[in-house]
Amino acid sequence: MASACALAMFSGKNIYNFAILENLRIFQNCLFTGGVVEENGICSAAFCESAALRVSVLALSVKP
Repeated sequence: MASACALAMFSGKNIYNFAILENLRIFQNCLFTGGVVEENGICSAAFCESAALRVSVLALSVKP
């Protein structure tokens, strides 16, 4: 995809991929890691995905 670009940054053992997506209004810069990030036994990746889906559904349901 020509409109999206990815940049890999190396920090110790972790590789971070940044994707810039032009068609998203709220989350302009997304951060992807090589695996699922867990904090306190909660899957942060699943939480972020569900939060993004809730926001996109709300944005579609609101009419100007």
